Amino acid sequence: IMIQFAPLGFAFLSIFIFRELPGVLQITGLLTACLGFGFFYWDQILISLNDADRFNAGNLWLLFAAATWIVFALAQKALLAKVRAQEFNLLMYGVSSLLLLPLADMTEFARPDFVGAGLILFLALNTLVAYGALSEALLRAPAAQVSVIIALNPLLTLLIMTVLTRMEVEWIAAEPIHWRGFVGALLVVIGVILTVTSPARLKTPEASSTI
Repeated sequence: IMIQFAPLGFAFLSIFIFRELPGVLQITGLLTACLGFGFFYWDQILISLNDADRFNAGNLWLLFAAATWIVFALAQKALLAKVRAQEFNLLMYGVSSLLLLPLADMTEFARPDFVGAGLILFLALNTLVAYGALSEALLRAPAAQVSVIIALNPLLTLLIMTVLTRMEVEWIAAEPIHWRGFVGALLVVIGVILTVTSPARLKTPEASSTI
């Protein structure tokens, strides 16, 4: 849920870059999303009272990840007119691999763990397919429609995790969430959808000169 700062920030940063004025629905969406973030954080911090410092540190890393995603999306949008989508993705994968390789603990791969290796391979292929599909979608569909689909991902994740928790599966850790968390998640998604789908107004020369 907290990673939804990414599309929200991307939408508003795009407004400033392209010198647009946010509409009423966009402002409403921003306020709704902020309220949702508050509800969700409230729910999770109450659950994590015994380890609040770790929880807050995790959220700070999430905000950092959201900021890097915004930079990625802006760069992708600017370069897609000059570079093929998959060429751009290949560049991003290569740069990311080189930057993160020194931080990797290679001793983990020395232990024969076929399940872990299979999961890593699945996640790698999933990233290639997902971001490749995202780039192609941005070429063929309005960005607002693509953003709506992306915004629905957290709700699907919460629903699946809730079902798995009720089933008491042992291969994944349960993540408790109460009514405040579900309300917050719903408000965040509604707010993000309102923000990314509502058209902004172009600034008039008169308005620009007075700012």
